[in-house]
Amino acid sequence: MAKHMHIAVIVLIAITAAISIHAATRPIHYGFTITNTGSTVAKEVQFWTYAPIGQCSLQTSVPYQLITDDLGNQILHFTFNNIPPHAARIITIEADVNPAAKGNKDTRPYLKAEPFCEADDPAIRALAKELQGPTARQTVENIYKWVSTNVKYAGYLKNPRGALYALKYRKGDCTEYMYLFVALCRANKIPARGIGGYLVNSNPVLKPDAYHNWAECYIDGAWKIIDPQRKVFMADQAMYIPLHIIGDALKNPIAGPYKFAFKGDGIQIEMNR
Repeated sequence: MAKHMHIAVIVLIAITAAISIHAATRPIHYGFTITNTGSTVAKEVQFWTYAPIGQCSLQTSVPYQLITDDLGNQILHFTFNNIPPHAARIITIEADVNPAAKGNKDTRPYLKAEPFCEADDPAIRALAKELQGPTARQTVENIYKWVSTNVKYAGYLKNPRGALYALKYRKGDCTEYMYLFVALCRANKIPARGIGGYLVNSNPVLKPDAYHNWAECYIDGAWKIIDPQRKVFMADQAMYIPLHIIGDALKNPIAGPYKFAFKGDGIQIEMNR
């Protein structure tokens, strides 16, 4: 009897854990249209985009090859042969994701200077020193308040400018807010990283105009969301759907904070609405 009760308890725990994991996930849908705008057949068109961080299941309408970069990002690589002139190919992606999943907890890659995240620059280091607090959490809060107060939103910028640009000109879009916050944290030896993803509500469809870059810092043994552009400090985690960690990864064909990359003459990419 005791043995049977023990087995029953184990089964109950497993079922409870499975229900808990399922409850923590949410379905998302997104996709892209690849159009040949040229007058000749487009051969060997290649397209790369991200699978969500923390995805528990993934289905796509087109076969893909999976690439994992140095930071643990998962990249979906699609190849199309012989797209006729003015024809289109549509990719749809469906996933169940856990927004609380943060990927690899190795913090070592998130303490160094990188392109656009100039944590070793004298001006960045000087401001970082001014913002130091008695604890790491207080330092992070000081940095968040300074960036969210002193940098002004300049509207969407097509290409990233980086932390030094944001410090010098005191303006930028979400990417510059993110880079400056991350650089100041790293200059204070606090692990921090940029995240690219989407802001969502109850709608499972990821919209192109909801794409956003924000920051995370490693405090009290966990990654915490910091979004100085939207004035969010370690809150509203459920509305943030992370797709990729922004960083200097050698095996990643998608450079910097961008959400996709492609190769092919006359090709135009649009995210589906």
